Amino acid sequence: MKSILYLSLIDWNYIMQRPQHIANELSKSYEVDYIYEKSVLKWLLEQKNKNKAENHKHDHLHLKRVLVQPFGRFKKIDHLNIRIVKSLVTDLLARKEYEMIWATHPKYIDTIPAAYKGKIVYDCMDYHAGFYEEPKKRSEIESQEKRLTQAADVVFTSSPLLYQRILSYSAKENVYFVPNAADSAHFMQARSQKSGSRTTVGYFGAISYWFDFDLLEKLAEQFPDLEFQMIGPIEVAGIVKRFSRFPNVKFLGEVSFKVLPIYLKEFDVCIMPFKKNDLIEAVDPVKIYEYLAGGKPVVSVYYEGLERFSDYIYTASNFAEFSAQLIKALEEDCSRLTEKRISFVSENTWAERALVMQKQISKTFS
Repeated sequence: MKSILYLSLIDWNYIMQRPQHIANELSKSYEVDYIYEKSVLKWLLEQKNKNKAENHKHDHLHLKRVLVQPFGRFKKIDHLNIRIVKSLVTDLLARKEYEMIWATHPKYIDTIPAAYKGKIVYDCMDYHAGFYEEPKKRSEIESQEKRLTQAADVVFTSSPLLYQRILSYSAKENVYFVPNAADSAHFMQARSQKSGSRTTVGYFGAISYWFDFDLLEKLAEQFPDLEFQMIGPIEVAGIVKRFSRFPNVKFLGEVSFKVLPIYLKEFDVCIMPFKKNDLIEAVDPVKIYEYLAGGKPVVSVYYEGLERFSDYIYTASNFAEFSAQLIKALEEDCSRLTEKRISFVSENTWAERALVMQKQISKTFS
């Protein structure tokens, strides 16, 4: 069985995203060594709390954690961490033959030894420079992405905007648009009858600086009889305190992917209350596929990248529209719409996405 050295930006134990899902699917056909970074401080905390068991689906998927220094947002520490990862990559390449290196972030171009002559795949799932405000950091990541794109034999992008961006760096022949998806079978559990009686509006995913907390606050004020359940790691200080005056807003923390459908089952409507910026507008949201896999009505802030979901979700450009669309979604009583959403996701699974990727790789490498 051929092997893939999979360099993932995403900690295996963080929210299940494109890298973990694709790695799982690829491991049906390849030996996949999934390399992921974890800060020493986070690792020590997890050891202390004895949590975050590292689980995966397939025997041919091997998790390899590399401990890096915390505060990687600082340039010197970031560069040190890149050297740490490069040392591991160099060691692995010396001991094992890999069919390809699969990179999920532009910085990994600086972890691949110059002597490496194998194949490189870049899976671009975000506008990575958009995570930073500093112009110098953005410029550095864009430079890394340009070098990685030009070095890669195949490039996949998860959204049309990312596809167009990558085309400015690389020839069209080796760049492919492969959108995100959902584990449809997993989220089937959310299609059963809810057990709670209170009308619930739910969200799951990272709760970070791109989250529109002002919008959530206005919704909580306008709809005091609704319960808003926010699931996911909170990455902005002071948020729980800010919402403490709203008894109808619950921050439930991070929930394992395994039990997420149980929570989704209780949602009457799912929301995606994001701010519009260059980062969000480049995203193909996994959570929308997962919401739809449960058959749930979805209300989201509108941006152009959501056009492909136009037949399945409600969108809004301001608070008044979001409020009106939420009411419409709550009043929805149509099994046909539910089945339409489920049918859409049944054709948009991670297994299907991985198959498309493998076909393109085989075509390019042959």
